[in-house]
Amino acid sequence: MKLLKYILPIFAALAITACGNDDDAPKLIVDFSVTCDHQYSNGLEVEFTPNNNGGTLKAIGWECEYTLDIKGVYDYFLLAEGTPNWINVSTTASQIHLSIDKVLGDENARTGYVRFYVFKGEAMTEGIITIVQSPVTREELEEREQYFIVSALAGKTIINTLPVNYDFEVGADAPFYKIADNAYMQVVKFGTDGSPKKGDNVYFRFTRYRLIDYINGQFNNGEGNSDGLIPSVTSFVLGSNNSSSTQWGIAILKPMQLGLPYGTQVNMIVGSSAGFESEKAYYEPYFYSVRYFKSAI
Repeated sequence: MKLLKYILPIFAALAITACGNDDDAPKLIVDFSVTCDHQYSNGLEVEFTPNNNGGTLKAIGWECEYTLDIKGVYDYFLLAEGTPNWINVSTTASQIHLSIDKVLGDENARTGYVRFYVFKGEAMTEGIITIVQSPVTREELEEREQYFIVSALAGKTIINTLPVNYDFEVGADAPFYKIADNAYMQVVKFGTDGSPKKGDNVYFRFTRYRLIDYINGQFNNGEGNSDGLIPSVTSFVLGSNNSSSTQWGIAILKPMQLGLPYGTQVNMIVGSSAGFESEKAYYEPYFYSVRYFKSAI
């Protein structure tokens, strides 16, 4: 399993109907390339097949960036309307950039069209790019998730067993302990407010970041309730099987289940199987920073 940056140049002459004198019509060559940072299987391929009015792109299921270089003798080109919303289109003076969202395994294959017009003087040539995208399989989703988890843990000390008497090392350089399948915890600060008991209401604040952004060298804006003058309330009842508590997933609950005290702050690397119940089908791993508090009442 390895990260690939897939570059595929294909040259396709657009032999398509022109308006105006054929001698004056734009003469085009489309240089097609794809850069995809989310391709983690050697079995994934991108194909572009030219035809007499443009070409067909068989896009992989992952979100990817595709580029069409519009080369030849012409003055300018314009995009036509009607591109579906799952294809984001932008242009420069000589390029069409396509950003295509991923399509998951429980969805159907989909087809969309990008139409454009190229002008030279009064002559015009119309091009149509047909995009056919098949969904990502569950196996491919799991493979990508594991890639990000392993990459995020690279260079860190990993301990796959819990310490005796839950005597965790603490600090910014502390090891990451495996606390559940696809969940690793680092204790940054050890609390001093006593440990919760079964039936206690535990409050927590968190910020989380997509691991895909971390692997690319930075975190984009996180989400959660750690910041703000009046943060939203998130809590669970320790030991409860009610959905209001279990909705957060085993990773959020586990530090308190292990007896860590209120006031503890942890970092966690969490796969979808240990994350929010409502998000398990997305196979999206996160980095969490979580702090736990007792009720003020």
